Amino acid sequence: MSFRLFLKIRGSWRIGILLTLVPQGGCGNPDSVSLASSDLQEIDADNVIFGMVSFITANGIREGHVEADTAYLFVDSAKAELHQMR
Repeated sequence: MSFRLFLKIRGSWRIGILLTLVPQGGCGNPDSVSLASSDLQEIDADNVIFGMVSFITANGIREGHVEADTAYLFVDSAKAELHQMR
């Protein structure tokens, strides 16, 4: 057996083992399930934005901006509740 053939066989063996073992590393049950706190789960808003900054424009000219610590957006009513505005 030549050295080149030996390396070719040995390399394919390593790749075969690697392809067999790597997918099995992701199998199994997760150690813990991370969920949001109960306070966050009770929010009825469709979207929650933390650190919201929005610019108000009229005819392409910036007239002002709104900053809020938290914004709750409701899709069905096109309503936004802003908390801790600056």
